[in-house]
Parts: sequence; C-alpha cells; structure tokens
Amino acid sequence: MRAHDVSQGGMKVESNSDIPVGAQVLVTLPGLPSRDAVVRWKEGRAYGITFRRLIALSELVEWLRGQRELLRAAN
Repeated sequence: MRAHDVSQGGMKVESNSDIPVGAQVLVTLPGLPSRDAVVRWKEGRAYGITFRRLIALSELVEWLRGQRELLRAAN
C-alpha cells in the first residue's frame, strides 16, 4: 500500500488489495500514532480514507518535515 496526499482529515492510498467502501480501517504511518479511519471512495486502485479524528496541524507539519528530510537523504 502506498500513501498519498496525507492531510489532517485523511489521505489517499494506492493498493492492490480490494477494500470495500465503508470499511473501517486502522491507518499506520511511520512516525505517527495509528488512526481509526473509514474508506470513503474507490477509483481503480486508489482509495480515499478519512480519519475519525483529525491529526493536529502541528503534528502533521512536523511529520511532513521529517518525511521531506528522509526523501532528501535518500537522494
């Protein structure tokens, strides 16, 4: 599974697995606490997922900075 467009309220993922719309899922991203979420839409292999509780903006910004640094270090 690959995560895209992570925001305070949700994210988009790509998956080869079939996940039904309306499914309750547990989202685990490295460096963030696990979050309960719901699959809201599906388009091909892409899924829209909304978190049951928003990620605090400060927490999300710090996480995104860390992800950016990891990408820079890998290149």
